[in-house]
Amino acid sequence: MTTPQGGTPTPEYGQQPYPQQPSPYGQGGYPPAPPPPPYAAPGYPAPGYPAPGYGAPAGLARPGMVTAAAVLCFIWGGFAIIGSLISMLGGAVVSAVGSVCSQTDTTGACAAASGAGGFLIVVGIVLIVCAGLLIWGGVVALSGKNSKVSVIACGILVIAEIAMMIASGSVAFSIFGIIVPILIILLLMNKTSKAWFTAKGGATF
Repeated sequence: MTTPQGGTPTPEYGQQPYPQQPSPYGQGGYPPAPPPPPYAAPGYPAPGYPAPGYGAPAGLARPGMVTAAAVLCFIWGGFAIIGSLISMLGGAVVSAVGSVCSQTDTTGACAAASGAGGFLIVVGIVLIVCAGLLIWGGVVALSGKNSKVSVIACGILVIAEIAMMIASGSVAFSIFGIIVPILIILLLMNKTSKAWFTAKGGATF
């Protein structure tokens, strides 16, 4: 900077003639960086965001009672298939023997045996139908689509077992055969199970 005569200094080339004004953004002339987004404590979601893994609607988790009922349907359906084969085979043998001996029998015992054989065949057919319904009902129960199939199949089984108990007089075996179907019905008709089927849009009583 040179000072001409008269006492007024003149700025040299490249120098600012006026003092610089302070920048509104502080040093550097750039706006301040925005504050970082809020972070939640470890294990908790940030505000405004749902917790990962918890976005599914409440109440859609399959109750354990439905799973247990479906497993019992599969097991009892397998037993029903075995029982139907034994019943139909035994009924066929009894009917054949009764038909042969009824030609010479005058007491009517062989005719009664033929009737018992026919009854066993009918029971075998009912059991095979119930077995198919139980297995199918277990599948649709696990998916939440339907609980009526298993309940209806178990109801038919209970009626069939009562009929067999009356016809054969074997109370112990028939009671055992009644307990499991009734248990399946109770598991599926429970309030929690019915609410789950309703939430899934499935059919229930």
